[in-house]
Amino acid sequence: MKKIALHSLLLLLVICLLMGTFVTAASAAYHDFGFHYNDEGYAWAQWQHRNQGINFQVKIHNFSNSDYISGFTIALSAKNKYNEPVMLKSSDGRWYDVPLWYSSDISYKPGRTAFSEYFYLQSYEDIKYVTATIVSYQIKGGRRVEIDPYDYETLTWTID
Repeated sequence: MKKIALHSLLLLLVICLLMGTFVTAASAAYHDFGFHYNDEGYAWAQWQHRNQGINFQVKIHNFSNSDYISGFTIALSAKNKYNEPVMLKSSDGRWYDVPLWYSSDISYKPGRTAFSEYFYLQSYEDIKYVTATIVSYQIKGGRRVEIDPYDYETLTWTID
């Protein structure tokens, strides 16, 4: 009986290790490109206050050793000091309280870390929080990587 229990426990341990390896490998597939973190573990962003909104940019890192990134798409949303969604004006002139998607065409060579361009978040309310999610990126040569929503990395910054 003890031998069967020991074998079952060993089998369970092997399965857990294999699942952990699979999950790690699956997660790594979506981490070739993403937010840059400093040594303290904080993601970097910058902003400039403007009349009726802010200019906002994030620091990005290409984690790939071989792929050149030729652009990415980021979803940005904003909230006020009461943590309520803020209406943002999109390029079509309409106002939305859901994340707006912005495209960047800055290139990132393998291993490069750099700020994105500024994205203008136009609002008549004061923006207190900005939330950003990288939803896709383009690999030079035409391949587009769509990040699965379950694997999104979403970060929020407090605007001071």
